[in-house]
Amino acid sequence: IGVLTHKRNVYVDTSGYLAEQLPELFVKSIRGRLQDKALFGTDYPYVDLEKALASFDKADFKQPAKDKILFANAQEEKTRFVHKGLFRSDATLCFGSLLKEKTSMIYGQGNIEYYVADNVSMRGESFFSVGKGNLVLEYNHSIFTGALFHFKTKNHFDPYTGLLYGISIAKAAGIPVECFTTPCPPLPNGSKEISPLISVPLGFNFYFQRFFHLFAEARYVSGKYISDYPGTISLSEIRFSFGLGWNLNLKKKEEQK
Repeated sequence: IGVLTHKRNVYVDTSGYLAEQLPELFVKSIRGRLQDKALFGTDYPYVDLEKALASFDKADFKQPAKDKILFANAQEEKTRFVHKGLFRSDATLCFGSLLKEKTSMIYGQGNIEYYVADNVSMRGESFFSVGKGNLVLEYNHSIFTGALFHFKTKNHFDPYTGLLYGISIAKAAGIPVECFTTPCPPLPNGSKEISPLISVPLGFNFYFQRFFHLFAEARYVSGKYISDYPGTISLSEIRFSFGLGWNLNLKKKEEQK
């Protein structure tokens, strides 16, 4: 009973006994606080199925608990790792491609995420440009925050999508595409601008271990770098990242009930 109470992935069944033969403490526990952790069983052919069902039906169980033990607990997706109270984080390199400017970026990416419900999480993240930039942007740092929706699965695989809002802190480094064919005045030194962004991620986490997971994500980022310089620089971008993250259960599944 102690193991059942503290280990959310451990369950018990009634195999080998008729209901009237079960220990009183055991019956009291699965009738009450452990009714979500018990399964009906017979150990057939040593215990006859019909006889065991008739015995269990006569036992002093309320109907909701009886339904859980007979079939509902076995039907639930108990093996799903993702649940409310899960905290995850990661840090990795992210590769980006500016679609209209036809150039690439590399970022150091980090995020933290908390599951406020079994299928909804809140995320905060940052991207820091690394390397020497390119002919269009010297750097393009950004931060985002928003909500993610997680598709329900029957295992440790966690696909998701979402909508994130953020800002870009970027500095122009060269000539925008608009000026490749049309003469433009020299770009002002230190042309650093803060621009609004919106991002739609699509990815998955795979929780292969209690404290670690693998992840992969592709995202579309939309925005514009606007300054006094003639024309604008499109910040529309596809970014891709993958790697190893860590996770921690801040709230046990039993505490949510």
